[in-house]
Amino acid sequence: MIHYLKDHWKKILNIGLFIVALFIFFYLLKLSFLYAAPIYFALAFYAIYRPFINWLNKKGMSYKLATGISVTVISLIMVGLVASLGTLLFFQVQNVAHNLPKWTTSIESSIHSYINSLKSQINQVPDSVTENAKEQLSSVGGKVGEWTYGLVTALFTNVSLITKVLTQIVIGYVLSIFLAFEWPRIQRFLSKSVPTNIKKFTTSVFGDTAKGIGSFIKAQLVLLTFTFVIVCVALLILRVENALLLSVISGIFDVLPLLGVSTLFVPWIIYLFVIGKTTLAIELTVLWVIIIAFRQVMEPRLTGNSLGISPFLMLAGMVVSVAVLGFIGIILAPVILIIIKSLWEKGYFHLWLFKEAANKKIHTH
Repeated sequence: MIHYLKDHWKKILNIGLFIVALFIFFYLLKLSFLYAAPIYFALAFYAIYRPFINWLNKKGMSYKLATGISVTVISLIMVGLVASLGTLLFFQVQNVAHNLPKWTTSIESSIHSYINSLKSQINQVPDSVTENAKEQLSSVGGKVGEWTYGLVTALFTNVSLITKVLTQIVIGYVLSIFLAFEWPRIQRFLSKSVPTNIKKFTTSVFGDTAKGIGSFIKAQLVLLTFTFVIVCVALLILRVENALLLSVISGIFDVLPLLGVSTLFVPWIIYLFVIGKTTLAIELTVLWVIIIAFRQVMEPRLTGNSLGISPFLMLAGMVVSVAVLGFIGIILAPVILIIIKSLWEKGYFHLWLFKEAANKKIHTH
């Protein structure tokens, strides 16, 4: 063991330093999201503008005019969508918060009725057992109702947090407009100022990363759009209340790893069976199966080719990313994994961690 350490201490030191640097990078990334969130929002908005600006520019339109038209049109569309959806969601969330106590009482009443019916069929069950079962189930139903009610009403009580996020989004939007108009000048400045080797590295690695991220986002948007549209149309046909809100929640859960639409549909279906709405429960079960089947068939085709990362590594990376960065790690995990994959495939890890071996390999060639 000592002999091995003497021979390979530089490699071990390089690996240790790399791990420390990785943790520092994660920590700084987390801090940057806390204090520089508007910049990330600006980059996200600019990523939306960019394809339209390029398309108009290629058609012969000047860059500034193409930017002005793209920003104006996309902004109007986004404001219209946000205003319309926001108004509908606000009223539907209010409706849910108002009806939650009634729904909780309904499920408790159904549980009591079921227990009484069961007791009448099985007379040998002691009264103490049925009463205890009632108390436990009522307690569970009450806790679930309280938790759900608290979750919904938190949207109204945490006004300061919502205001802060909205302010950051607005600032990011304004920054994105300046970024869109100034981008050619920024590109020229970076081209003159950045050394050639760094430009080569960033072009090589981050070019692949941008393509991978773009493909991944497109795949997720296809899956999210399918889930949202199918759920919304199905719930409207079934005349379910708060169809838009439930569709938005389904879309969000569908994108988030470890959750999926089952997080919403399974408890909902169980609840409907308990309160006796069997027909609607069966219809929602069919809808749930359709969505799950679509994702099982299409997700590997859409995301597998774009990322080239195994599901195990993706899940493991998300677990680590969430543990280090918090909730934002769910969004950043694919980006980080794509960057690591690109660095590995291009040999940068081997070069950084095992410099001697890399140099020998270079000299032999």
